[in-house]
Amino acid sequence: TRLALELGFSARDLGWAKVYLVELASLADPGLVDGAVLESVGGRSSRSPLQATVEYVMNREPGSGYCEAADRALEAARETGDWELIGSALFECARSGVNAGNEARVATVRSQTEHAISQVGTDIPPILWYTKAYCDFFFFELASAATELERAISTLNARRDPVGLSLAYTGYGTCKSGLCEFDAACEAYDNALRFSTRIGDDLKSAIIASNLCVAKLHQGDFASAVKFGQRAVAIASNALTPRSVAIHLNLASALLMSGDREAAQRAVVAAERAIRSERSWTTNMEFLLGYACFALETGDVTLALQLTESAERLAWGKERAVSNAGLFDKLRVYRLVHTSGPDSARPLVLECQQKYRNRHPFFYLDLIACGAWLDRLSLGRYSPDSESALALFDKLGARGLRAILVAQGILA
Repeated sequence: TRLALELGFSARDLGWAKVYLVELASLADPGLVDGAVLESVGGRSSRSPLQATVEYVMNREPGSGYCEAADRALEAARETGDWELIGSALFECARSGVNAGNEARVATVRSQTEHAISQVGTDIPPILWYTKAYCDFFFFELASAATELERAISTLNARRDPVGLSLAYTGYGTCKSGLCEFDAACEAYDNALRFSTRIGDDLKSAIIASNLCVAKLHQGDFASAVKFGQRAVAIASNALTPRSVAIHLNLASALLMSGDREAAQRAVVAAERAIRSERSWTTNMEFLLGYACFALETGDVTLALQLTESAERLAWGKERAVSNAGLFDKLRVYRLVHTSGPDSARPLVLECQQKYRNRHPFFYLDLIACGAWLDRLSLGRYSPDSESALALFDKLGARGLRAILVAQGILA
């Protein structure tokens, strides 16, 4: 998910770890984040970018406050002429645009970041490459994002920066997973986990282990998916994280696909318990979408449709802020079929296939499956085009994803 690209990349190179501590402090006690703390971490020149980060953590909602704080951060950073600080502020501007679902804002930041990279010349700060990758990821340009993260990783390796490497490898793994290059994704996540473990970061370690769970799940290695999912839950119990909702749901899916329905249901109950204390728009969206998928996998169509309707209402007017866009689109198609019939859903399927084709293979596979489902509902069989397109699952090694779609009743 997009969160894997977001976490922690919000400060200049020499301050990444310190700013991350400020983020954690604000989650634990908002009163800890005051002017004195910000100055002690970043100094006066980085005060505005740090405030933008805190605005993001404190609000935990897409909104104008964070955008305004990020704009002030960029203005202050440009006055310093420090490319590390400018890159950090550009990232805040990008993240504020992504969280608001504002494509124009993210496109502007991407252009500004490209210009900054061209101005720096040699020794380009990793945060600039990371910000460009983050923008490309938002626009589903995964291959470009992966290339830019490789450049960031190269510089971070030279600097021997374990905090930055943990974050960059996590983002790289997310891109590779979206490209259905699952072995490369798992290798990147393994590297990220090694660095997060070395620095004792339970929060990121839990997220990375859960990402490994998902990658193994989509590959079809359900036993390994359960192992990593259980490890993620165990680590998350030691960390202060709203991500425990998604971590429990990922484990639930892995357990269900491995045949342990009872344990899967317990994991869902844990996710339901965790969501009760969550006010975050993003986390609530993740819960609704993840639980809807689980409901489909267990054959509870009524619950799946109710959860999808709730997700669509929550996302109304800010659909582009939904982090798992492909899953959201698949569930929208599913509900439209049940409310208006297969023919009504066909234009949406074609639109989404066009959106993801040659850009986000994983999301594209989900929409290929939706198209094949419509054929089966309308014709009683797959069309020749659908039969040919479905071969892409085996070609890309997404056997687990296909099995999940069968469990959901979308594929036969």
